[in-house]
Amino acid sequence: MAIAGKHSQLFIGGSPISMATPLAMELESGKTYKLTSADSDKQIWRSPEIYPDYNYMDTKSYTFLMMEYEKFNDKIPYLFVFDGGTDPADRVDPANIEEVNYLTGRITFVNGYTVTGTVYVQTDYIPISTAVCGRSFGLSASVALEDSTTFYTNETDDFRRKVETLYESSVNVSNFFSETSNFYEKLLNSEHVYVKMYFDRRDTSKYYIVKGFVETDDINTDVEDIVTEDITIQSTEKIQAVR
Repeated sequence: MAIAGKHSQLFIGGSPISMATPLAMELESGKTYKLTSADSDKQIWRSPEIYPDYNYMDTKSYTFLMMEYEKFNDKIPYLFVFDGGTDPADRVDPANIEEVNYLTGRITFVNGYTVTGTVYVQTDYIPISTAVCGRSFGLSASVALEDSTTFYTNETDDFRRKVETLYESSVNVSNFFSETSNFYEKLLNSEHVYVKMYFDRRDTSKYYIVKGFVETDDINTDVEDIVTEDITIQSTEKIQAVR
């Protein structure tokens, strides 16, 4: 059940900071590990970006990331996972990593991998600071469905086949105002911002998080001189949920 209050937080990210030493992780569930509460301020990691000199980066593919690290080491952030120690010999083979969740600081191992000791991670993290809290938000997500019907499937049951292709999401945060956040500058400079959305403010351990660019920034006032600001953020990565 939703309750009244500040239901979303907007964060401004700083320059990436390298972890001086590998940080210990703890089991969350199944094969997924997260940073301990002592390092919860380091849970947003610098993620791979798309660059003109190569066309595709699957952020789930840790194997691909490590394969390309030597070639594009000035553009792709390093990320090392350790098991049982922090020596180079303790690094986990990339083939044993199923997913790296850069927005929530989580590592998921493949089903066939057995963890033998304490899991550690070392990478670049994004320091964030709270800019504003919004009392209202709207979250929209969609996926483009493309026709994949072949002559054979169409002849079998006369139904079209659809496949999911590109995902898209956006967030509107409203009913706030801050003279110092300056989201207009973020819009002009194409700077990333982060939004956490809480459906129940009594339990802030559960939220959705979005990383994206400011698409619109609207400032409004009325006869009572009440100033409010509404911004729309277009996500550049998949929405992530922490439950």
